[in-house]
Amino acid sequence: MPNNLINFLSSQDIYTFQYNFFPVGQGLFTAGVVTRKQRLPFQWVYDCGTERGRQKNPRRRLLRQINTFRGVSDAFYPENRHLNLACISHFDTDHISGFVDLLRYYTIGTLVIPYLTPWQRLEIALNTGSTANGWFMKFLLTPAEYFIDNFADRIQRILLVGPSGDAQPLELSDPERPLVPVEGADDIIFETGDDLGETEDYAPNKKGASGVIISLLRPGGTITIHHIWEFVPYNDANYSSHVTQNFKDSAIKSLKIIKTGKISDKIKELDKLKVLYDAQFKSPNAKKIDGIRRNIISLFLYCGPVGKARLVHQQEYCLRRRHLQWCTGSISCNLKSDRMGQLLTGDGYLKTPAQINALIRFYRPYLRLYHSAVLQVMHHGSRENWHAGVAKMLDPQVSVFSSNPERKRWYHPHFEVLRDFINHHPIQVDARDGWAWRGMFEFR
Repeated sequence: MPNNLINFLSSQDIYTFQYNFFPVGQGLFTAGVVTRKQRLPFQWVYDCGTERGRQKNPRRRLLRQINTFRGVSDAFYPENRHLNLACISHFDTDHISGFVDLLRYYTIGTLVIPYLTPWQRLEIALNTGSTANGWFMKFLLTPAEYFIDNFADRIQRILLVGPSGDAQPLELSDPERPLVPVEGADDIIFETGDDLGETEDYAPNKKGASGVIISLLRPGGTITIHHIWEFVPYNDANYSSHVTQNFKDSAIKSLKIIKTGKISDKIKELDKLKVLYDAQFKSPNAKKIDGIRRNIISLFLYCGPVGKARLVHQQEYCLRRRHLQWCTGSISCNLKSDRMGQLLTGDGYLKTPAQINALIRFYRPYLRLYHSAVLQVMHHGSRENWHAGVAKMLDPQVSVFSSNPERKRWYHPHFEVLRDFINHHPIQVDARDGWAWRGMFEFR
């Protein structure tokens, strides 16, 4: 680094951030960090998982990348084994399979998960072929309770995000607006919404008894580090359902039996639901519901500086096992100094104009989409989640595809999606190569 830049950085109030996309193949594991004055760095994770299968041992690959993350964390503060924030976008295995292993190394201040109704969760179970007494069924029945039962001493708070609806997020950078950090939540600030039974549904037997706090984020709510950084989740769960009221009522009734009944009763009840499900969705004249429905409910997450910030230095890295390597190419020529946020999409859908316009409308306040320099492209670059021209509408400076292009079943990213993003610095994160971007910024 040039001496004049070193002198400049040492004389200013400079903050550092880093985005990491780890090479886990067909899956997603991304993490970030932002430094704070006289405080430990603020660390977060968004999804941690990879595909199932025996070939090339995907779990071993994921464990290797969790170790890589530990090495990257040590570069900012040695042996800091705490995640201030962790987010699960949705409940597909290739996005959550590593959270159990992650919790063996890290504690979590606030775990953010999307809220799904009981019948939506049972619908996922039927689509994935979950067994009545398997771990995934236990997780889907009461997601928050599953984490509390297994990791009560590793998680401080669980924050549920319901449908965002027509709400729009504010920006908590006004000095006149009092900001009160949430007690015991790593000095983060957020506003809770009206709890209409959602927290009880997600942990009926553990609410308040385990020491883990369960809260519901208000629609359009933000999660903010005091005057520095913000996280803005978006849950597009307002889609037109093909599920009948009969199925919903039966699912809620069955849920109670599957939660508390004997294993034989659980199996019988799940078999009844399967018959009802097949009759409704797999008959010749019915619309079959498949994995698309799980991915529509995928939590988007914007993160970036609060207020007016200016990028003063940046470096792009190739991410390999337990170390960073400077990339030979550079994105610096394409970067604007006021764009350093990122938008994470999980397996979300931006396939229709209505979905795209709803996302743009939600993130319009304070130009959050404009400030999103980095976009994690939806569902590993699948054409099923994409609409032609969406790259131009979102206009990212960097487009990250986290996938395994050699995976014969999917071949993600699909060619037409990659072509759409070709002028937006596409980066392939696969089973071998990851990507990281580090920047330094100041407030103007």
